[in-house]
Amino acid sequence: APAYRDGGPRGRPQAGPRPAPAGPGPAGGHLRAPHYADMPRRAGVDVDAADPAAELLRGEVVVTGTPEEIAATLAGYRTAGVDEILLNPAGVLLTEGVHAAVADLEEIIAACHRLRLRLPERPREGANRR
Repeated sequence: APAYRDGGPRGRPQAGPRPAPAGPGPAGGHLRAPHYADMPRRAGVDVDAADPAAELLRGEVVVTGTPEEIAATLAGYRTAGVDEILLNPAGVLLTEGVHAAVADLEEIIAACHRLRLRLPERPREGANRR
């Protein structure tokens, strides 16, 4: 769930939601891959629409808002039974750089903690991954 929030000069975050990107953004290449496009389709997202970015936003595949709004959406996913959530700040990374992307992730994770949203623990080094 990429985070899109207002960015000030040099990627300094400001309060409020970032405008959603025009076009499919970082997910555009993925949406051309049949196995990737199948996932949002199964969730009812029309990835073949004229404006796939709008469909990804409508279907909350791409989440936008303040860190608190994003955390609340992620909490809703958990309540609905989603057991794996990927935070992908590629849109911020590509438009504002690595520091802004890391800052967004840190703010979103902090907001998740404030909501007492249980996040998975980091896998131990050498642990088998599923």
